[in-house]
Amino acid sequence: MFVDGAEQQRVKAVCTGCQVRTACLGYALDEQIDHGVWGGLTARERRQLRRRRPTVKSWRALLEAAQAEHAQQPGTTAAA
Repeated sequence: MFVDGAEQQRVKAVCTGCQVRTACLGYALDEQIDHGVWGGLTARERRQLRRRRPTVKSWRALLEAAQAEHAQQPGTTAAA
């Protein structure tokens, strides 16, 4: 979703319940897409995340592993 400014916050809310949010974010991070809202993060947020973790080779694999680990914890529900 390609919007600017304050509109990004409204668009990010659309991502909240999306079943493919993790895959979407992983794709945008792996492909270094620097425009639009992907997986609930703006381009600026994704750039900051990549700068904080420069050694990550596959964001999608990392995010999916974290999601699976979270789903296995007691008291959590499986969500994308």
